[in-house]
Amino acid sequence: MVIGMIAGGIVALLGLISMIMAFMNFGDISDLRSVVGNNVDQFTEQTGMSSPGTLTFYLVVVLIGAFVALGGGVLIALGSKLGAMIKKLAGPITAVAGVLLVLGAILLMVGTSVNSETQDMIDQYGGDTPSTLGSPIFYLIFGILIIGVGVVALIPATAKLLGLGSDQAGPGQPGGFGGPGGFGQPPQQPGQFGQPGQFGQPPQQPGQPGGYGPPSGGFAQPGGPNPGSGGFGQPGYPGQPPQQPGQPGGFGGPPPQGPPPGQPPQW
Repeated sequence: MVIGMIAGGIVALLGLISMIMAFMNFGDISDLRSVVGNNVDQFTEQTGMSSPGTLTFYLVVVLIGAFVALGGGVLIALGSKLGAMIKKLAGPITAVAGVLLVLGAILLMVGTSVNSETQDMIDQYGGDTPSTLGSPIFYLIFGILIIGVGVVALIPATAKLLGLGSDQAGPGQPGGFGGPGGFGQPPQQPGQFGQPGQFGQPPQQPGQPGGYGPPSGGFAQPGGPNPGSGGFGQPGYPGQPPQQPGQPGGFGGPPPQGPPPGQPPQW
């Protein structure tokens, strides 16, 4: 941030100096126009210099470059407090300002150059060379320095030194995808599927089957009473788990003896 303020201040100062010098040179061109008068073509042919109107245009180019350099220097100095779009414009604006100053300086150097005859006359009478008009050498030096600062502001890696780096991630870097989702706890042992759900209490011991009651009696002796039929055991109560299997029911005693043979049955 401090480096950016210093660099921006230097650029703005160079632009301001170039602007002041350009206004002073406008006065020099005005004096040259008053000397030449209407003999512009004769003047340019004899001296090899450009016309006053052409020199004025060259100074306008320098003046525009000085204005742009002043604005670019302010943007660089305040780059850390400006938005992302303004930060991106600071570098190109400064570089363009330097190019305009260099271009105007070269044009002024060519436009104020005199031929050898005129230079001999100037040296003979001890005058100043017209090449001092517009101070093109200063414009050239200032323009090169301003271009250097503009190039530094254009390169993303060095723009951060001036406080002009982008706050967001550059394009091409994919956003993070976060950590993978969990898959739960791994199984305890291979082949096991966890503990099966319980299905209630295991069945208890089966109960005793119902008794068979007295067995069916044998066939009675002739004339004797009918034998009683064996009964079926009572079924178990529902809902109660069966008990241990009991012993099978007995078959009862032998059937009662009928009356002795020879005696009629009693009714």
